[in-house]
Amino acid sequence: MSYRGGYGNTGYSGSGGYSRAGNSPIGSPPGSAGSSGRSTSPMPGIPTTFPSLRDKSAEELQRLLTDPSAYKAFLSSIESVKHAEKLRDDLRSSNLDLAHRNLARENEVSELRNQCNIIRTTEVAAARQQLDEAQRREKAISSRFSPQSLLDRLHRAAKEIDEESDNLHDDFLRGRIELSEFMPKYKQLRILYHKRQLMRLAAMTSPT
Repeated sequence: MSYRGGYGNTGYSGSGGYSRAGNSPIGSPPGSAGSSGRSTSPMPGIPTTFPSLRDKSAEELQRLLTDPSAYKAFLSSIESVKHAEKLRDDLRSSNLDLAHRNLARENEVSELRNQCNIIRTTEVAAARQQLDEAQRREKAISSRFSPQSLLDRLHRAAKEIDEESDNLHDDFLRGRIELSEFMPKYKQLRILYHKRQLMRLAAMTSPT
């Protein structure tokens, strides 16, 4: 038996129900499931018929339309809906785990940033302490090398140290070295870099 209200063998077509072509779960627009493309397994196929609806009386079908609890219970009994809900829960759990790991990594990067800031605030003083020595050494070798040659050599040396410290910093961020190994090496490289920069500055500003 079928009803003029739309309770046919191809599915229930009442408000919020199933259409005849491209049937979708009740309350869900066709094609909405899995649209983000982020699920780790394929969405379940959408059935074209629902025998459980076919066996229900008009009163039971009417109850599905008017009783939210009955409607929800019916949806939860459909295997494709169960599978979709499991995929949703798995994706939510995966996203939460990823968020927690990203947060932990963010804290590590923040700590590294703080450590680098400490280095930058202390290394300048240490580098300045070597400025006088650099100036004395510059005067001693100025008679043996031309000013431009000295500037070029200091520039190349400072650039090499700067690149080396950048590579070391990148290795740490990628987890290739531990913090205990990174800190002393990075500090030493940055002090040497500033020392050579200050030496170059001294060479540029000193009288010929």
